[in-house]
Amino acid sequence: MALSVAIAIAVAAASGSWKRRDVARLPDDQRLALYARTIEELREFCGERRPDALRDHCRELASFAEGFTECRNDCRALTGKQLVRAPAR
Repeated sequence: MALSVAIAIAVAAASGSWKRRDVARLPDDQRLALYARTIEELREFCGERRPDALRDHCRELASFAEGFTECRNDCRALTGKQLVRAPAR
């Protein structure tokens, strides 16, 4: 049950309807589960060989992950790869 709630929250968060303070209000176990799932999804679907179709989703996920207080060195390195904008032509 908690995992399904965390996934539902992740979907809502990825759509941009949640802010950092909303994540902080979650119970610790749910917040940590959501954070772990978000990082897992970033690693699984948003690596160097990700399809271009996932670009925007991966950016939203990375931005969301950075909202967690748990997002530190490894997390920042992972999210930073998604948040770098391509140079304008």
